[in-house]
Amino acid sequence: MVNHLMVLISVLVFATSANAKIETVSLKSDIFQNERMLRIYLPQGYDKYREKPYHVLYMNDGQNLFSADTSMTGLEWSLDETMDAMIGNGLGPFIVVGIDTNSYADRGNEYLPWPDEYLNPYIEAPNGTKYPAFLDQEVIPLIEKSYNAGKSPEYRALGGSSYGGLITLYTALKSDSFSKLLIESPSFYVNKGAIFKELRRNEINASEVYIGIGTHEGMTSCDQAPNEDAVDDMRRAVELMKGDFKLYDVVEECGLHSEEYWGRRLPTALIQLFGN
Repeated sequence: MVNHLMVLISVLVFATSANAKIETVSLKSDIFQNERMLRIYLPQGYDKYREKPYHVLYMNDGQNLFSADTSMTGLEWSLDETMDAMIGNGLGPFIVVGIDTNSYADRGNEYLPWPDEYLNPYIEAPNGTKYPAFLDQEVIPLIEKSYNAGKSPEYRALGGSSYGGLITLYTALKSDSFSKLLIESPSFYVNKGAIFKELRRNEINASEVYIGIGTHEGMTSCDQAPNEDAVDDMRRAVELMKGDFKLYDVVEECGLHSEEYWGRRLPTALIQLFGN
């Protein structure tokens, strides 16, 4: 079922709770032969020993979620402020795990299942096909060992933007570890739309999918012509998706390709995927 959504425009009072916190944990990856930070948002009142485990939203590009100081682009999603404002006001408490990438080179290597001819410097043989295993074998076990997180797909969601959105959808075609997907401005053009072939071959392993795009992806202002190709690619992907899931899609008029706009659409995504 497809639900065409307008962006949820609401005023959020960004009051940081004294009890909500962000912890950092180091993860050494045998799969990618490197080390990175995981940034874990624990909601107000987090109880490691409560009987009911928490749902967890795993997010790619963790360094861009909470602080402009750590972001590769100098912009952030303001995810922690949004969570602080919304938990208890339409959302139940859940954990967010931001999965860092260490550099633009690592980002392309880990998030691309296929080469991107527009990437500079070009990566001839990226390792994105290993990313589902990285999540299943390294990230999820560490979080579920260390935190009060539900240990089945119904408790897990995966999200990301741009390359991170592409690898989110790719992961859902290769792994059944996540029940919800949060996909923003996905790079579906990569390798002449190779993701579309995967969508024809495989079903989505999820029960709910949110996907958002802006009309001006890749532009610097709304004074320029809209990027119809990006919107068309999203619509094509929506038409090709197979499986037993609810699908919510958003096209934001004048939406640009940046953390600012993904953060603007975040309340819409969270309400659709996690709303009470």
